[in-house]
Amino acid sequence: MVYEPFGWRDEWYVDIVDIEVHRTEADLTYRVIDHYLDIVIEGMGPTYRMLDLDQLAEAMRAGHIDVAAAGRAMVHAQQFVERYLHRGAPFPPPQIRPFFSADHQYPPLVST
Repeated sequence: MVYEPFGWRDEWYVDIVDIEVHRTEADLTYRVIDHYLDIVIEGMGPTYRMLDLDQLAEAMRAGHIDVAAAGRAMVHAQQFVERYLHRGAPFPPPQIRPFFSADHQYPPLVST
């Protein structure tokens, strides 16, 4: 989730992805796998738009994403919408509210 990306004003961009965690004795790495579906939320919701369904369909046709992964992406997008945008659901999600300021007025970082 990103608030006001790409110079947009008062909109959120939600990218439906999987994150794989890989640990070795020496390293911790994360792999982000884009599943083509995106959601744009106007203001603090509930108005939203689903984007890139055509890209998901083309990726499936081209074999870049299998049917199971595409299905999971669609389910996750629907779960996000149901959980955070429908019927008075809380938006932005409660998990990020302590870190969010619509006016971008954040307290200065304190070094320890």
